[in-house]
Formats: sequence, C-alpha cells, structure tokens
Amino acid sequence: MQASEVRQSFSEFVDECWARGRRTVIQRNGKPVAALVSIADLQSLLEADRQQSEAMLREMVAEEAGDLAPATAAAHEQEKEKLHGAANEMIACATRMIVPIAVKAVEEAIRNKRSRRELGPKDESALTERVLAEIDTAP
Repeated sequence: MQASEVRQSFSEFVDECWARGRRTVIQRNGKPVAALVSIADLQSLLEADRQQSEAMLREMVAEEAGDLAPATAAAHEQEKEKLHGAANEMIACATRMIVPIAVKAVEEAIRNKRSRRELGPKDESALTERVLAEIDTAP
C-alpha cells in the first residue's frame, strides 16, 4: 500500500488493524518502509526479539564462562553486582527527580479543581493520601 493511500484513509486502516488484526505494509516509491500492525502483533514481535536477544546473550556468556578461570568468573560476578547497584542508584535518582515534579503537578491539579469548586476537603485529603502512598511505594 502506498504511503499516500494510507495517509488518505488512515483511520480506516487503524480500524481494520484493531478490529481484524489486518497488517498493512506501507511503501514509498514501491519499497516497503513501514508497517501498521496491532498492539498484540507488536508485543509478540518485541517478545520474540527479547527472547532471541536473551538466548544470544546466554550463549555468549556460556561460551565466555567456559574459557574463564574461577578468579576471572568471580571478578565478572563482582562487576555484575556493581552494575546492578549502579542501575538501582540510577532508578532511585530518577525517582528523586520525578517525585517533586509529580507532587507539583498534583498540587496544581488540586488548586485547579478547588478553584472550579470540583474538589471538596474530603476529596482533597483522599487524593493527597493516595499520591503519598504511591510515592512511598516508588523504588
């Protein structure tokens, strides 16, 4: 299907994709350049790609581990633990950065709702407690 045809009837193609799982290959100058697929198809493709990548990594690690001396394997394990620690640190840092932004957004939403008289004191208290509970459970 030419890109210009898809562009003209995009919503119909999306409906067909969603309702019937129709896959559409989009071409430009007769060459395939993109595809319109359902979310289920995309998730399947991503999962297959993830599994293939994991299998390749396992294979590489197994090959490498066979050639490593025990001391080297221990060093690799320590490096792996450092990387996990660094990843956890990055997540914690991102959380510390995001939480204040989220709190400000919630405060702004509360102010807006309060000014439009859509939020009573009980609603505000419940909303605040819900947000605080979410923050407490963040990594």
